[in-house]
Amino acid sequence: MESVSSIENKLQKYNLNNFFYFAHLNNFVSIIDNGILSKNCVEKRVIEHESFAEPNVQLRRHEKSVVLSNNSIVSLHDLVPVYLTPRTPTLYSRQNIQKDIFFVVVNSRIICDKNYAFAFTDGNAGSHNTTFFNNLNDLNKIPWECINSHYWTDFIDGKRQRNAEFLIYPFITLDYITSFVVSNHDSFDYIKEILYNNSIDNISVFVNFNYFF
Repeated sequence: MESVSSIENKLQKYNLNNFFYFAHLNNFVSIIDNGILSKNCVEKRVIEHESFAEPNVQLRRHEKSVVLSNNSIVSLHDLVPVYLTPRTPTLYSRQNIQKDIFFVVVNSRIICDKNYAFAFTDGNAGSHNTTFFNNLNDLNKIPWECINSHYWTDFIDGKRQRNAEFLIYPFITLDYITSFVVSNHDSFDYIKEILYNNSIDNISVFVNFNYFF
């Protein structure tokens, strides 16, 4: 098994300090109660949630199997997808509801934890043109120039590439969540109140317009 220091060095090489997950504010209490769960886990446990996923995209994802870093094989919908940058085409297509969206910033060191397995992609996991990887030696296959640019439109296949994902198994606990980010002060107040009521004082909340469009 790869050492923690080796994993950290590979992450640092690409300044991969955080992963980004976004959801509707109506799901915030569920994440506080359960962590971030995979689509299959949410459905199996019959957890109420609000989804803005596109049905045709979800069908393509549902049909895919993924080989993880521990060599196990699971459905794509058994994994929690996180992005490498907050400003993605997926978010761009939901500009009309951005005031109701919050980001979860996840410490990338979660993949150092032996209780987790992972895979990652060079683009949107639902695309037929996307390749999956499970070895950190392949981090160079991620289209970093596109990921780190302000926009993806200057790149051939940029829309797919910008949606490159890390896929975490089996879920993400609050232990690896470092902050929540929103686009407005109403959402900020809403999240702060829930954190206070749940005696959670180790996760920060920010209003940061740079995460949004």
